[in-house]
Amino acid sequence: MLTFLGCIYCEKKKLYIGVLLELSDHWYVRYTNFFPTVFENAFQGIYNRSDILADYEFEMVIKDTQGKAGLAARQLTEMLTEGPPKVAIIGPTLSDSLTVTGQIVPFYNVIELSYIATTATTTDRDLFSTLFKVNQVTNALNPLLIQMMKYFGWTRVGTIAHQEEFSVSQIDHFHGLLRENNMTLVTSAVISDTSNIRDVLKRYKQFGVRIIMGAFRGKVAPKIFCEVYHQDMYGDSYVWILSGPALFDGWIDVANTTEMGCTKEELIEATQGHFTLDHLRESMSTEPCISGKTPKEVMNELRGFVSETRYTLSTFSSWIYDTPWALAIGLNNSIKYLGESGLQLHNYNYSSEYLDAIVKGMREVRYMGVSDVIIILHV
Repeated sequence: MLTFLGCIYCEKKKLYIGVLLELSDHWYVRYTNFFPTVFENAFQGIYNRSDILADYEFEMVIKDTQGKAGLAARQLTEMLTEGPPKVAIIGPTLSDSLTVTGQIVPFYNVIELSYIATTATTTDRDLFSTLFKVNQVTNALNPLLIQMMKYFGWTRVGTIAHQEEFSVSQIDHFHGLLRENNMTLVTSAVISDTSNIRDVLKRYKQFGVRIIMGAFRGKVAPKIFCEVYHQDMYGDSYVWILSGPALFDGWIDVANTTEMGCTKEELIEATQGHFTLDHLRESMSTEPCISGKTPKEVMNELRGFVSETRYTLSTFSSWIYDTPWALAIGLNNSIKYLGESGLQLHNYNYSSEYLDAIVKGMREVRYMGVSDVIIILHV
């Protein structure tokens, strides 16, 4: 028996995807300019499968947000009102931008996929009804922190967050869990810069805070821990627990110690014994994932590609690679629902009928990816 798996020799139908990236005027450009290559690598793997969108191919329409939420909104609107309909939007990567674009896309009946932004704000389904996430949000780490506190018998804690959406949203969620578990939030601080960190830490000492949870970027951490060193808030009497998604590897090594009044050795001493909670971003499985390659093989391939460019491979690359696969599988799932309404994917438009079918298909996404078993999160 022969099974028809798609049109092998005829021209494939195009599905257009809008991609929002920070491609200029932002510190993240050394990473984001390589993202299209990661996407294309995933697309090629999808095209090698005869059971996933066999009659289709993707074309990306990429726009630069410059890391500005307002510009991201403008670029998104232009993307959705100009040219052929976009079957999905991928990105932007920054939490501040995603909280804006994620509230716009439902009004155009289009889905949006997020793969790096970690803000917990986007878990509000009333506001972000068509947003799907491949990665984990930061507040997923908070129940682990609560269990950790219970294990060690800690009941009093202080928190410090840098004034960024993803950090503040995680801290707010953590505060709620403290109340639910009858634990005491002694004091908290949200800092816009580190100029007042000395006063903040003095207050923590006055209140006798010994357990401190911090959510801030690696560029901020050295200045905070330099002051931790000077105020002797480390060692056996203190426990620092840091949120890992915004901390890059080697943040102490690249710290500009000449401008903060601490040596590298003093920073290392101040951070001895701290905990960092983070998500595992690359599967440890040695089995082939959906692409037919092991996670390690895929990542080594991406490292080889980026070595020939002037860019840097993001630590989130497994989620970046898994995103086109999640979209392709979701769209493939949606074909049966579209058929029930007499619709075809290649005639896609911004109607509620198409949106309903695609959302149903996306909710069924489950596969072995580079990052792990992917169950798409409809937030």
